[in-house]
Amino acid sequence: KLEEVKEEGQETKTNGTSVWNMAGTWEEKDVTKAVTEQLKTCLGQAEYELPDSSPAPHSKISVDKVECKSGHASVARVRGKKRFIYEYDVLVHWVFVDKETIAKGTLHYFDIDGTSDESHEATFNVTESDDPNLRPLLNAFVANGGLRDSIQSKLTDWVRWFHETY
Repeated sequence: KLEEVKEEGQETKTNGTSVWNMAGTWEEKDVTKAVTEQLKTCLGQAEYELPDSSPAPHSKISVDKVECKSGHASVARVRGKKRFIYEYDVLVHWVFVDKETIAKGTLHYFDIDGTSDESHEATFNVTESDDPNLRPLLNAFVANGGLRDSIQSKLTDWVRWFHETY
Protein backbone atom coordinates (compact mmCIF):
# COMPACT_ATOMS: atom_id res chain seq x y z
CA LYS A 1 0.00 0.00 0.00
CA LEU A 2 2.87 2.36 0.68
CA GLU A 3 4.57 3.68 -2.39
CA GLU A 4 8.15 4.73 -2.71
CA VAL A 5 8.38 8.38 -3.64
CA LYS A 6 11.63 9.87 -4.84
CA GLU A 7 12.25 13.34 -6.08
CA GLU A 8 15.57 14.63 -7.32
CA GLY A 9 17.88 15.45 -4.42
CA GLN A 10 15.63 13.86 -1.78
CA GLU A 11 15.69 10.57 0.04
CA THR A 12 13.15 7.88 -0.80
CA LYS A 13 10.34 7.74 1.73
CA THR A 14 8.72 4.37 2.44
CA ASN A 15 7.12 5.02 5.82
CA GLY A 16 3.90 6.42 4.34
CA THR A 17 4.65 10.10 4.88
CA SER A 18 4.91 12.63 2.09
CA VAL A 19 8.27 13.43 0.55
CA TRP A 20 8.01 17.00 1.83
CA ASN A 21 7.58 15.66 5.38
CA MET A 22 11.17 14.48 5.90
CA ALA A 23 10.93 14.95 9.68
CA GLY A 24 7.91 12.64 9.85
CA THR A 25 5.80 15.13 11.77
CA TRP A 26 2.01 14.89 11.96
CA GLU A 27 0.34 13.95 8.69
CA GLU A 28 -3.34 13.00 8.60
CA LYS A 29 -5.74 11.59 6.00
CA ASP A 30 -9.53 11.76 6.33
CA VAL A 31 -11.12 8.34 5.66
CA THR A 32 -14.53 9.10 7.16
CA LYS A 33 -16.72 8.12 4.22
CA ALA A 34 -15.38 4.57 3.69
CA VAL A 35 -14.90 3.85 7.40
CA THR A 36 -18.43 5.03 8.25
CA GLU A 37 -19.97 2.85 5.53
CA GLN A 38 -18.02 -0.16 6.79
CA LEU A 39 -19.16 0.57 10.37
CA LYS A 40 -22.80 0.56 9.24
CA THR A 41 -22.27 -2.66 7.29
CA CYS A 42 -20.56 -4.45 10.19
CA LEU A 43 -23.12 -3.42 12.79
CA GLY A 44 -25.96 -4.22 10.41
CA GLN A 45 -24.87 -7.88 10.46
CA ALA A 46 -25.29 -8.28 14.23
CA GLU A 47 -27.91 -10.78 15.34
CA TYR A 48 -28.64 -13.18 18.15
CA GLU A 49 -30.77 -16.30 18.54
CA LEU A 50 -32.09 -16.96 22.02
CA PRO A 51 -30.92 -20.27 23.55
CA ASP A 52 -33.12 -23.28 24.36
CA SER A 53 -33.02 -22.33 28.05
CA SER A 54 -34.59 -18.91 27.47
CA PRO A 55 -38.33 -18.16 27.85
CA ALA A 56 -38.49 -17.71 24.06
CA PRO A 57 -36.14 -20.34 22.60
CA HIS A 58 -34.91 -19.77 19.05
CA SER A 59 -36.41 -16.27 18.85
CA LYS A 60 -34.27 -13.87 16.89
CA ILE A 61 -33.01 -10.40 17.64
CA SER A 62 -31.32 -8.58 14.79
CA VAL A 63 -30.19 -5.14 13.76
CA ASP A 64 -32.78 -3.46 11.57
CA LYS A 65 -30.96 -0.21 10.79
CA VAL A 66 -27.79 1.66 11.79
CA GLU A 67 -27.70 5.45 11.98
CA CYS A 68 -24.43 7.31 12.38
CA LYS A 69 -25.62 10.46 14.16
CA SER A 70 -22.14 11.96 13.90
CA GLY A 71 -18.61 10.78 13.46
CA HIS A 72 -15.29 10.96 11.75
CA ALA A 73 -12.30 8.75 11.03
CA SER A 74 -8.76 9.46 9.95
CA VAL A 75 -5.35 7.86 9.81
CA ALA A 76 -2.41 9.88 11.03
CA ARG A 77 1.30 9.28 10.82
CA VAL A 78 3.41 10.73 13.56
CA ARG A 79 7.14 10.14 13.49
CA GLY A 80 6.67 6.99 11.43
CA LYS A 81 3.88 5.48 13.53
CA LYS A 82 0.26 5.07 12.43
CA ARG A 83 -2.55 6.37 14.58
CA PHE A 84 -6.15 5.39 13.91
CA ILE A 85 -8.45 8.20 14.99
CA TYR A 86 -12.21 7.77 15.10
CA GLU A 87 -15.18 8.88 17.12
CA TYR A 88 -18.80 7.99 16.41
CA ASP A 89 -22.27 8.50 17.87
CA VAL A 90 -24.33 5.56 16.56
CA LEU A 91 -27.97 4.60 16.97
CA VAL A 92 -28.61 0.89 16.36
CA HIS A 93 -32.24 -0.04 15.68
CA TRP A 94 -33.06 -3.64 16.63
CA VAL A 95 -36.04 -5.93 16.17
CA PHE A 96 -37.09 -8.97 18.25
CA VAL A 97 -39.32 -11.59 16.59
CA ASP A 98 -40.90 -14.60 18.34
CA LYS A 99 -43.77 -16.33 16.55
CA GLU A 100 -46.46 -13.63 16.63
CA THR A 101 -44.65 -11.28 19.03
CA ILE A 102 -42.59 -8.35 17.83
CA ALA A 103 -40.62 -5.74 19.73
CA LYS A 104 -38.43 -2.95 18.43
CA GLY A 105 -36.03 -0.55 20.02
CA THR A 106 -32.62 1.06 19.97
CA LEU A 107 -29.17 0.80 21.47
CA HIS A 108 -27.52 4.23 21.42
CA TYR A 109 -23.72 4.20 21.43
CA PHE A 110 -22.75 7.80 22.18
CA ASP A 111 -19.01 7.29 22.19
CA ILE A 112 -17.42 4.69 19.93
CA ASP A 113 -13.84 5.87 19.76
CA GLY A 114 -10.24 4.75 19.57
CA THR A 115 -9.56 5.16 23.27
CA SER A 116 -11.15 1.81 24.17
CA ASP A 117 -11.40 -1.48 22.28
CA GLU A 118 -13.19 -2.94 25.27
CA SER A 119 -16.94 -2.76 25.85
CA HIS A 120 -18.72 0.36 24.64
CA GLU A 121 -21.51 1.90 26.72
CA ALA A 122 -24.98 2.08 25.21
CA THR A 123 -28.41 3.22 26.30
CA PHE A 124 -31.24 0.75 25.74
CA ASN A 125 -34.74 1.71 24.68
CA VAL A 126 -37.85 -0.25 23.68
CA THR A 127 -39.82 1.78 21.13
CA GLU A 128 -42.53 -0.73 20.22
CA SER A 129 -43.79 -3.94 21.81
CA ASP A 130 -46.81 -6.22 21.41
CA ASP A 131 -46.25 -7.62 24.90
CA PRO A 132 -45.33 -5.44 27.90
CA ASN A 133 -44.13 -8.58 29.72
CA LEU A 134 -41.20 -8.87 27.29
CA ARG A 135 -39.16 -6.24 29.13
CA PRO A 136 -37.14 -8.68 31.32
CA LEU A 137 -36.36 -10.84 28.28
CA LEU A 138 -35.27 -7.81 26.26
CA ASN A 139 -33.17 -6.52 29.15
CA ALA A 140 -31.38 -9.87 29.36
CA PHE A 141 -30.86 -10.54 25.64
CA VAL A 142 -30.58 -7.06 24.12
CA ALA A 143 -29.45 -4.59 26.78
CA ASN A 144 -27.17 -6.84 28.85
CA GLY A 145 -26.06 -9.61 26.51
CA GLY A 146 -27.02 -11.49 23.40
CA LEU A 147 -27.44 -8.82 20.73
CA ARG A 148 -25.25 -6.38 22.62
CA ASP A 149 -22.45 -8.98 22.71
CA SER A 150 -22.90 -9.58 18.98
CA ILE A 151 -22.66 -5.83 18.33
CA GLN A 152 -19.48 -5.64 20.42
CA SER A 153 -18.01 -8.48 18.37
CA LYS A 154 -18.90 -6.63 15.15
CA LEU A 155 -17.25 -3.46 16.53
CA THR A 156 -14.08 -5.46 17.20
CA ASP A 157 -14.21 -6.81 13.62
CA TRP A 158 -14.68 -3.27 12.31
CA VAL A 159 -11.67 -1.93 14.24
CA ARG A 160 -9.57 -4.83 12.92
CA TRP A 161 -10.75 -4.05 9.36
CA PHE A 162 -9.87 -0.36 9.84
CA HIS A 163 -6.33 -1.22 11.00
CA GLU A 164 -5.77 -3.79 8.22
CA THR A 165 -7.19 -1.59 5.45
CA TYR A 166 -5.33 1.61 6.29
